[in-house]
Amino acid sequence: MEEPVVCHWLYGFCCDRLLDTGRSVCRPGEEGVIRLVGHSFFGGGGLFLFLVTLYSKIFRIPLLRIYDDRLEHYLLLKGVYHTLHFADLRRFRMIKSRGVKMVAIDYKTAPMIDKMEHSSRWMQALMIFSFHQNGAIAFITVQNLDTNGK
Repeated sequence: MEEPVVCHWLYGFCCDRLLDTGRSVCRPGEEGVIRLVGHSFFGGGGLFLFLVTLYSKIFRIPLLRIYDDRLEHYLLLKGVYHTLHFADLRRFRMIKSRGVKMVAIDYKTAPMIDKMEHSSRWMQALMIFSFHQNGAIAFITVQNLDTNGK
C-alpha cells in the first residue's frame, strides 16, 4: 500500500518577511556591526530557509508520511523523520495560536512524561510553555503543508 504524503511549499513569503525585518532593523545610517549582524542574521536566515526548502523540493522529500499505525514528520534541520506512533497519542486537533494555524498533538500521559524526561532542559522548558499556552507539548504547523504530494 502506498502511504499518503504531505509536502511543504516554498517558504518565499517567509524569506521575504525575514529580509524586510532585516532592512527595517538596519536603517541606513546605523553603523557597521549592528548593520552587518542584522543583515547576516535576517537575510542569512531567509536564505537558509530558502535553500533547505529548495533542497527538499528538488529531492521531493515529503514533510509528513502517514501510515496505518504511525505518522512520520520530517525534521528539516536534522534531515531525518521523527515517528509518532498512534498508540502513544490521544488525538490531533486544529488550533490557532497568534494567527498561526497548527495541528496540536495530544500525547497520552505515560508517553508524554517519557518524552519530557528524555528531553534536554531547554526542550522541557519549551514543552511546558507550549502546554500552558495551548494544552499540547508538540505541534505541526499547517501553513507549510500541501496535500498534492508527489
